[in-house]
Amino acid sequence: MRKKLQNNSGFTLIEVLLVVALISITAGFSGVLYTDYQTRNELDLTAQKIAQGIRTAQINSQTMKDDSTWGIYMTDGEVTLFEGVDYATRNTSLDYTQTVSNRVSHSGIGEIVFSKYYGVPSTTGTIDLTTPNNGAVQITINEKGIVDY
Repeated sequence: MRKKLQNNSGFTLIEVLLVVALISITAGFSGVLYTDYQTRNELDLTAQKIAQGIRTAQINSQTMKDDSTWGIYMTDGEVTLFEGVDYATRNTSLDYTQTVSNRVSHSGIGEIVFSKYYGVPSTTGTIDLTTPNNGAVQITINEKGIVDY
């Protein structure tokens, strides 16, 4: 009698468990890294929108668009470019509002108005943007209206 050799092909339970564990660990790290990347991206986009709004308000004031002063008003979730001497008495029909991430909060300057022709800001200082995972960006406006972040 001859014995036949059995050819057992396939994976063992230990091999399958190791592969599942490695995939789970990789997916877990990927999720955390993606969330962190997304939050940093939202912070950067918010800073860019605010800086762009400040520069647009200054240019509109310097070119005396509609023969008026222009400014920017910031709240968590929105940035509004407005025409007028302040946000409270602005011409609401000319408002241009951009939405920004609600996960980015701001502190510091909330409203800046630029003088006609010269484009000098009514307020100087910093706008601090922060995220829940301790991301931070600081936007600075100097006495000449130069924006740096």
